[in-house]
Amino acid sequence: MKKLILLSLFLLFQAAAPAQITFEKLIDTLGSNYPFDIQQTLDGGYIYCGRSTDTLHHAILVKLDTIGQISWARTFHDSAGGFFQYIEQMPDSGYLAAGHLFSSGNHNWLLRFDKNGDTLWTRKLPPGGTNSYCHEIASTAQGSLYGLYGQGGPALSYLPYLSVALSNGVYLTTKTYAYPIYANGMGMTGTNDNGFALTGFHNVSLPTGATNVFLIRTNAYGDTLWTKSYDLLHEDIAHAIQQTSDSGFIISGQAYDPSLGYQQTFLLKTNAAGDSLWTKYYYGNSGLINELPLKQIPGGGYLLAGSHLDTLNNNLDVFLIRTNDSGDTLWTKKYGTGNAEAALSLDLCADGGFIIGANDYTNQPNGTTYLIKTDSLGHQLGSTGLASAEFDPEEFRLFPNPNRGLFTVRHPLDQGPHGELLISRINGQVVGRKTLHPSGETEIQATDLAPGIYLVNIHSKLRKYAGRLMIKR
Repeated sequence: MKKLILLSLFLLFQAAAPAQITFEKLIDTLGSNYPFDIQQTLDGGYIYCGRSTDTLHHAILVKLDTIGQISWARTFHDSAGGFFQYIEQMPDSGYLAAGHLFSSGNHNWLLRFDKNGDTLWTRKLPPGGTNSYCHEIASTAQGSLYGLYGQGGPALSYLPYLSVALSNGVYLTTKTYAYPIYANGMGMTGTNDNGFALTGFHNVSLPTGATNVFLIRTNAYGDTLWTKSYDLLHEDIAHAIQQTSDSGFIISGQAYDPSLGYQQTFLLKTNAAGDSLWTKYYYGNSGLINELPLKQIPGGGYLLAGSHLDTLNNNLDVFLIRTNDSGDTLWTKKYGTGNAEAALSLDLCADGGFIIGANDYTNQPNGTTYLIKTDSLGHQLGSTGLASAEFDPEEFRLFPNPNRGLFTVRHPLDQGPHGELLISRINGQVVGRKTLHPSGETEIQATDLAPGIYLVNIHSKLRKYAGRLMIKR
């Protein structure tokens, strides 16, 4: 049901929207971090769910308007904390959230909310075994059944499990899937015949750590229909899966390449029977992050988000890859605040653009929610939050960046006597300004500013430029 609503929104409003809103946001309200799922809502805004670290590890739900401003935020918890992994808007404009409770044997958790985030009911579902951990939630095509998927069991003996419940939270059954050594359940999707498809990785050699990707096809109640295993490189780990329009599947993940000495991100395409059709590899040196969200694009091709290690600056950037139906790259984009960011969730938007939910690890150990709304080509040109316009790096450059409050701005000579540089906080408050030097380079002294991320804007009669500045001590 979630997929049908999203596809209808995407097709209905893509042509009608005259402009594509873009923005970039850091959100720390109520300790918000780890936006494990994000969805565009029926009113054109967004809702995301994840974790809050204001006191315990509480689950959090945050509603945003069309430009990324917070409409409301709610946290939910019991005595031991928990988090949300899944959010879906229902036909009555309310929401269904699912996740994980740490107390009483690590329960699965279903909650129903009205459109304002007020709780209507809460259900605790049995754990999927000792030390169980819920990784993913999905609904069947009819939206009447929900699967909560993860792994449980003693260390190095984990096995995947699937718990099934009705949309009103009534628990039905739990199934466990056996492998000779151990296996981790990572990604799942509902299928067009009202079943589920489960993926993850299973160990094939405990001493060497070699793992293969698995795909388990079930009916609505978790009974196995068939299974497949894929041996790609060496340490193969699947993260996400989606059923494609041809009834096959697309799987994203990472695989360690011994010949190169690092991991590569991959897309694996299968037919409806699970037979491998092709595998494509992308960024190397990618960080092993819990999610590699992907979407099939209406009209053809795929969209994949993740994190790429920038070896030059020793940090992780969020990446977005657009491919054709064969997995060949059409374009790539990178986003970041100059630190370490991990992409966790992804959604297609009604205007043809995309929204990415990520975590920024500037404030260790838990970080801050980092949201990126792009246009249909992955461009991020907005003027809210951390937005920055695209520019020629030879025309406009901040260096060094990060810095301690002393830096130089390179800018075009045609800014003229009316050119002015503004430094502002993320909330838009201007904290510094200076007239541009006619030489094309202006030195800035901002040692009185507190450490953090700032926006640097140049305004003149001819052009506007924007960039991000990080001040450290």
